[in-house]
Amino acid sequence: MSPSEAESQLLTMAGFPEPQTGSERVAQAISEGMAGGATGAGIASKMVGPVAKMLAAAPGSQVIGGGAAGGATQVAREAGYDDPLTQTVIGLLAGIGVPAAGMVAAKGLGAAKDLGTAYIEPFREAGRQAIVGRTLKRLAAVPEDAIQSMETAPVLVSGSQPTAAEASGDIGLLGVQKGMASDPEMAKLLSQRAMEQNAARLSAFQGVAGTDAQLQAAIADRAANAAHDYAAAGTAEPEVIRQNVKQFNVLLDRPAFMQAWQKAEETSANMGMKPQDMDPLKNPVFAGNIKFELDKQITAAKNPLLAADKADLRGLMDTQGKFLDLLDNINPQYAIARGNFAAASGPINRMETVQRILGGGTTAAQDPLGNYTLSQAKWKGVMQDPDLVRELTRVTNPQQMGTLDSIMDDLNRSSQILAVNKVPGSTTTQNLGMQSLLQRVLGVNAVNNPVARLTSHFLVQLPYKWAGIEESLGQVLDQALLDPAMAARLMRSVKPDVRFSLAQALAAARMPGMVGAATATGSMLPSAQAQ
Repeated sequence: MSPSEAESQLLTMAGFPEPQTGSERVAQAISEGMAGGATGAGIASKMVGPVAKMLAAAPGSQVIGGGAAGGATQVAREAGYDDPLTQTVIGLLAGIGVPAAGMVAAKGLGAAKDLGTAYIEPFREAGRQAIVGRTLKRLAAVPEDAIQSMETAPVLVSGSQPTAAEASGDIGLLGVQKGMASDPEMAKLLSQRAMEQNAARLSAFQGVAGTDAQLQAAIADRAANAAHDYAAAGTAEPEVIRQNVKQFNVLLDRPAFMQAWQKAEETSANMGMKPQDMDPLKNPVFAGNIKFELDKQITAAKNPLLAADKADLRGLMDTQGKFLDLLDNINPQYAIARGNFAAASGPINRMETVQRILGGGTTAAQDPLGNYTLSQAKWKGVMQDPDLVRELTRVTNPQQMGTLDSIMDDLNRSSQILAVNKVPGSTTTQNLGMQSLLQRVLGVNAVNNPVARLTSHFLVQLPYKWAGIEESLGQVLDQALLDPAMAARLMRSVKPDVRFSLAQALAAARMPGMVGAATATGSMLPSAQAQ
């Protein structure tokens, strides 16, 4: 069925006369009827069915509709409807709507004014913002809490701006965002926001972890400085006093120290050292070999499971500590070398530990910006390692740890979306789309009623589509969903009010079957219910 045939069928079902001799004749007859509206025998005399009942019940309403008819006809011309019948029908249906509002006006001029406001609201930016505000407030699970959260939501990571839903923490708004992610335009915007958030988190992460290039440079610098420092310590003459000898004899009674000594003798012999030179109190190189063997024992005893193993580890570390204190006492240059090495190792240990978290907490694939994506689930998995957590606490200061905590909090905030279901129908902007607009302006079920279908098509759909209302509303919704402050402002500006819909006007004219969707759940525009 062609569009013109469908419209003709709608006209017939609504009670308009069948075209007798072509569209021009019908157009002329309708025009004459409009001009003679005040006589009571104009339009109504040529109509049948519900339309006739409404017009005949209030002849004066035909005059009221004249201006609206002319304006709507002009809309038809601007929209490219060149056929005279189509233009006239559009004008006529506008004339039907406004007389109905005139009937409502009998109960008060404010009601008629509100009906007009409801119709033109989407054409204005302020009106579109009001529509979006009402929509978000209706879809929010706890609107007032959501508004307050969006108004006070902190920026957890510099450069990572939360969406309105993320900032609100409201399950209803999170569902809206999840559903809107299926809309191509909104999906693009949300993807861009996610990439910006990820880039900001990575930047904050690297402020603590450093880059791999920085880590390698730090390791190289430490090695070069250590070589110089330990060379100086190796040429320094140890200053041994009686107290030092006593401390050394205590260490000789410890099995771990003697085991390290024996291994150090083998290593030193392989280096060409003579047995008489293997004295840690006189030879810093041999002392260094003993320390190296103690380090190996400690590394092998890491991650003990049994209580006895944990006690052994404590004993090893105590032995090593007492030996290093002895070396520091007899060779101040060695103490300087160790101090410099420890100072250089602090940032290196931190970078290695945090980069381990970064490596395990990111996805394998890169985003379009070339960044690996931080994953909340992967990060949580990495942090299940208790040794890593202890090491992280040891190598970071409170400020650095606070930065990592903020990154995790920001990730958690963005990941709330994973735990909610999308709001039904929010896969596109259809919640703000044409059908919702029709229901709120007309307050009728345009599918089930032929007059309503025809009226909605010509009186609302054509001018709304011509003006790009749905696209404009979608743009405002996109902006609000990405801007917590804007969403909060629009939602807070919503005030309870009561407005008459066209459905009530038709009901007042006793037009059967015209009332039904005025309070439809999915409506967005002003209705007779307080919002």
